[in-house]
Amino acid sequence: MDLHDGVMGSLQLIRVLAESATNKKMQAIYSASSDALNEIRLILEFRNTEVKRLNFFVNTVRNKFIVPLIDIEKSITVTTNIDSFNAEIDAYLSPDVGMLKVVQEAINNAVHRAKCECLDIRFNIIEGHILEVTIENTGGQTLDMSKIEKTPGFGLKNMKRRILDSNGEFSIVSIDGGARLRFTCPLSPVQA
Repeated sequence: MDLHDGVMGSLQLIRVLAESATNKKMQAIYSASSDALNEIRLILEFRNTEVKRLNFFVNTVRNKFIVPLIDIEKSITVTTNIDSFNAEIDAYLSPDVGMLKVVQEAINNAVHRAKCECLDIRFNIIEGHILEVTIENTGGQTLDMSKIEKTPGFGLKNMKRRILDSNGEFSIVSIDGGARLRFTCPLSPVQA
């Protein structure tokens, strides 16, 4: 509640003040405050839903990350199996917001760092109770594994930590013109 009332109120004020600005710095402030507001809304929305089923997680990925990407980045081809996957997932509880942040970071890295042309996002249930997410980007910069093995960035470290803290598995490999990130996360069944 304090996050919503305090931080979001301050960011909203900054955004409103910067909205009418004409110089680039003020426009950047407006953009950054809008991004921060959206991030806080996403986390609050995810945390405030009483019973989160897996379809809530998958639909959040679609509505908050994939649809806006398709609308904004016209040069990127995005494929996913979300629509066919949605039918299978009513029996599981959603993973926590950390898994959502992993998907968000992976998509951001593919778009902004690798400058990908194609992005493929796949969801599967394996072994009857484990969520498997694969995010593959191609048509951009090939991931330099030696660089990330030597000095992984905070984003990659945080993704890996979130997955391992959830008793999942995390891997990232270089492929021609991009990377393939895969993670798993155990799911809990919905109690009747």
